[in-house]
Amino acid sequence: MTSRFESPRVARMLACCAAVLMLASCAEGEKTTAVPESAVVGTWETSSGGHIALRRDRTFDVVDVDRNVTLNEESCPDGDAKGSWEFWAEEGESGQTVALSSTATSGDAVGLRFKNPTGAHCTLTLNVVDNGDALCAAEDMDTVCGLDVRFSRTGRDE
Repeated sequence: MTSRFESPRVARMLACCAAVLMLASCAEGEKTTAVPESAVVGTWETSSGGHIALRRDRTFDVVDVDRNVTLNEESCPDGDAKGSWEFWAEEGESGQTVALSSTATSGDAVGLRFKNPTGAHCTLTLNVVDNGDALCAAEDMDTVCGLDVRFSRTGRDE
């Protein structure tokens, strides 16, 4: 037989679990927004002062971006870097494969390819969120803001 003290304890524990699950689902529920190239070209800044400048010629500069944004991998630069960017786009007949596209003129995610003197490859994904007003760094495209780094627009038309 269950004592009367176990029921409230179980109820509190279930309520706590439900609250945690709701918070987790909100964090994962962030939605991306497809935008044209003109909406991502410009200067973007993190709350810690790091900057990314995305240019019309599909090049970029990164200044003072934390190592954790570049996945903390040896092949990825730390701090200041340069490279090229492209939209992630569906390819193939089924459209189930996603790859960086030099011809896509719009999308909901941008891939940054860092120049590395050693020849190693480093790519970082920036998902377009907040109706195009922010970019979220992600290691996995299924986790929109997976690296917990958000860039806000500070300037247009680089």
